[in-house]
Amino acid sequence: MVFAERLVREYETDEQAADQRYKGNLVEISGFVSEIKASVSNVPDVMLQVDLPGNYFIRCIFSIEESSRLHGMRNGQYIRLRGVIAGKSDYVVISSCVLL
Repeated sequence: MVFAERLVREYETDEQAADQRYKGNLVEISGFVSEIKASVSNVPDVMLQVDLPGNYFIRCIFSIEESSRLHGMRNGQYIRLRGVIAGKSDYVVISSCVLL
């Protein structure tokens, strides 16, 4: 299991090294829901708040098939998920997410 804070800290410190370590790998991560929204392609996204100084989030992209499991999820809720690290753009992005 990778903690959200550790993952973001590693990407903020050295994005290239973090990509070499994590990108394309399946990880389990936990954190607190900050926002739930549908992306442009109607695929559900969950933003996890990261408890670090500043305004850091992890974007978790779920499949449409997994979206039914997101009903009832609330901001502030603690979740665990598994997904593939896609790298970092504005946020660290995890794709193919599945709730655990």
